[in-house]
Amino acid sequence: MADLLRSIAELDQHLVNDRDSLGIQSRHFDKFATALASDRCWFGALQGVNGFEDLRTALADRIHTYRAFMNFNIDRLPEPFATSKSAVHEPIGEAVELTSEDVGISWLPLYHDMGLIGAWLTLLHYGTPLCVMSPLAFLTRPERWLQAFHKHRGTIAAAPNFAYELCVRKIADKDIEGVDLSSWRAALNGAEPVNPETLERFERRFAKYGFRREAQLPVYGLAEASLAVTFPPINRGPLVDYVDRETFTAQGQAIPVPPDSNTIAFVSSGKAVANHEVRIVDNAGQDVSDRTEGFLWFRGPSATSGSYTARKSPTDGCDVVGRSVAVRRYS
Repeated sequence: MADLLRSIAELDQHLVNDRDSLGIQSRHFDKFATALASDRCWFGALQGVNGFEDLRTALADRIHTYRAFMNFNIDRLPEPFATSKSAVHEPIGEAVELTSEDVGISWLPLYHDMGLIGAWLTLLHYGTPLCVMSPLAFLTRPERWLQAFHKHRGTIAAAPNFAYELCVRKIADKDIEGVDLSSWRAALNGAEPVNPETLERFERRFAKYGFRREAQLPVYGLAEASLAVTFPPINRGPLVDYVDRETFTAQGQAIPVPPDSNTIAFVSSGKAVANHEVRIVDNAGQDVSDRTEGFLWFRGPSATSGSYTARKSPTDGCDVVGRSVAVRRYS
């Protein structure tokens, strides 16, 4: 464990010191990979691993023996959630048609499910190269994110809405002179409410650098689903629905109207990912009619089976996971 912790510290130091947080020499990854493989707490001490390529080969053989995925990063829960390991990565990869020819660019922290599952583990599963940046490198100089897309011909990235807004507000033309974003085909926006104005501003601001509106993918997910729940079709671009504010607030009915100062704008997050289902229900668990406010239920192979030591609700058999949230495995 000491060797592993030392190699992590060294790798992190190089991430912090490197100007663009991407030009880390392979020898640093080799040292980290060797220490990781030898640590019994992680992989039961893989044999014959001497560098990153050896670790990747060994994991390809070992990963099929794992039976479950334990999620410890749900910040509102005191205990881990479990799901089948086979269903964690495929929904995202299938939704964006991910291949080993793609290149991911991520500054997301790995203690959050969007960074851990959405960026790191999913791309690892598909053999997709991933350029990792320090979150601080992005937050202090967001142009580094776009420069990384140009430098590495990035094709896919995920980030919360605020990150796209930060790019619009903080990046000057002189900071990204010569940057080409035309390779960016999937810009996932999730983890917090998606602002339609942010989508429009980002598209307008960076269109001259090759960014396409069709690349924007507003998505919805949560840790209890091992991340992905709904995705829009790729290459469609975002859809925005404008509804009457007063009617929606008073009655929960989303009546479409032309956009003006009295409307509420909702960004579509698409349909349920492959082999999953989503229902919108009322307080009694009955499906509501179209354009009616309700509670979201989902089911599918990536849905967690519940807390590792879950309490059962005496009224509905759901796993109780918080004061106001329950994961419902409906039939």
